[in-house]
Amino acid sequence: MDDLELYLYGILPMIFGLFILLKSIQILSNGKTILNWIISTIILVSTLFAEYILAFVLFKEAWPTYLPHILILFNLLLLFAQIKIKKRNAQII
Repeated sequence: MDDLELYLYGILPMIFGLFILLKSIQILSNGKTILNWIISTIILVSTLFAEYILAFVLFKEAWPTYLPHILILFNLLLLFAQIKIKKRNAQII
């Protein structure tokens, strides 16, 4: 059961957070607007912080917290907003 918790609460959120970050950078490279830069910077900083906390919890066996999972969920919402902004800008042009 301990290995399942490691994958569900540690490894899987790390991979998901990195996927969100890479998708945000991909959207930023396609449409370089100020709002995309701001959203991508927020996603970058919060993803790095979430990954740091998850790595600290996993490798130092620290007390578990849900803060990284909340940050990754927040990043997912920001990514959806970024996708919506990209679609809106594509319709205008």
